[in-house]
Amino acid sequence: MQNFEFELPTKIVFGPGSLKKLPKKVSGLGKKALIVIGQGSVKKNGYLDQVVNMLKDIGVETVIFEGIEPNPRAGTIDKAAELARAEKVRYVIALGGGSVMDASKCIAMLAVNEGKIWDYAYKGVGGEMNSLQKSLPLVCIPTVAATSSETDRYAVVTNEATKEKSTVFGNEFFPTISIIDPELTFSVSSQTTVDGAMDIIIHVLEDYLSTNGKTPLQDRFSLAIVKTVMDRLALVLKNPSDVDSRSQLSWASSIALSGFLSGREGGWPMHSIEHALSGHFDISHGRGLSAILPAMLQYDLAVNADKIADMGKYLFKSATAEECISAFVAWMKEVGAYCRLSDLNVPKDGLDKVAADVIRLNGDSRGYLENIKPMNKDDILQILQSIY
Repeated sequence: MQNFEFELPTKIVFGPGSLKKLPKKVSGLGKKALIVIGQGSVKKNGYLDQVVNMLKDIGVETVIFEGIEPNPRAGTIDKAAELARAEKVRYVIALGGGSVMDASKCIAMLAVNEGKIWDYAYKGVGGEMNSLQKSLPLVCIPTVAATSSETDRYAVVTNEATKEKSTVFGNEFFPTISIIDPELTFSVSSQTTVDGAMDIIIHVLEDYLSTNGKTPLQDRFSLAIVKTVMDRLALVLKNPSDVDSRSQLSWASSIALSGFLSGREGGWPMHSIEHALSGHFDISHGRGLSAILPAMLQYDLAVNADKIADMGKYLFKSATAEECISAFVAWMKEVGAYCRLSDLNVPKDGLDKVAADVIRLNGDSRGYLENIKPMNKDDILQILQSIY
C-alpha cells in the first residue's frame, strides 16, 4: 500500500430533494453568481428556473452561460471566463453533468487568474503549465451520475485547435459545495445512464487493474462499487424513477474519485487512451471507455490473471480470469454498454495518431504508458485495432 494524503474539503449535501437546500447553503458566498449549463436540457427540464428563482428569493443576481459541450472546449471555457470577469460574479454554479462541472472548475479559476485555460493544462512529461493560485467558490449540482467531478480536484479540457484532451488539476478545483440530488437524474436517457455507469465502474477499476500492490481494503471497496452499480443500473433501466437506485448510482459516482480509495495509484491507461480518442473524434467519454475495457482486460490477462479472477468470483461467480472477461462482455451487451470504435464512427486511419498522442501526453519519460504491463505505442495501437 502506498503512502497518500487524503483531503476532501467539499461540503456534500446528498439525497432526494436536496436541491431545495441550495439557498441556505450558498447564503454566505455573495450576491452575484454565474450559472454554467450545457446545451439546454436543464432548461427544458425546469432545473435552471428552479435554481434561478431560489437564488432570486435570497437576493442573489444570476448570470447564465449556456453552451458547454460534451468534452468541453478550451475556447468555450475561455469565453465563459471572460463573462465571469466582466460581470464580477462572486461564485460559480455548475448545473449539469461532468462536462459542465469540469468547465465550471476552470471558469471559476480563470475568473481570478490570468491567461487561458490551456495555459494551465497538463502537456506531458516536461511540458510547461501555469500553476493554479486561487479560484472563486464553486457549487456543483450534478444532473448525471458519472464523472465524480462533484468530489474531485480535476477537470478535463479539449483543445479544439490541436485535437488534444488533457487535465487541469489542483486543490483549488475541489468544489466548495456539491448538492447531489438524485432526483435530478430521473430525466437522463437510458444510454446516458449506461455510459455514466460505465464511467463509474472504470474509475474504480483503473487502479484495481493497473497496480499489483497489496491493498485488500481498497480492492474490496472497488468491487463493491462495481457490484452496486451493476445491480442498480439494471433496476434503473426498468424504472428510471427508482429513487433509491438512482441514489446508489449518484453516491457511487461521488465516492469513486473522491480520494477515499487512495493508496494504490496506477497509470489509468483506459482513461489515457480514451482521452486521446475523444480529443480527436469527440466521442462520448463513457462509450469510449466501454469500447476499451474488454481489450484492456485481455491485455492484462497474462500478468494479472489472479486479480481478474478474484473480480470474476465476486461479480459473476465465475471460476477463472477468462470466464470473468466473457461474463463482463456478456453483461455489457445485456445493458447496452458494449460497443466498438466502428460503432462510434471513429475512422480506422486515425488510430495511429491516437496511439502516438497517448504516449506523448500521458507516457512517462521512457515513452511508455504506465500500467501493470507497461504499454508502448505499438501496444496501444494493437488494442485500438482490436476494438475497431
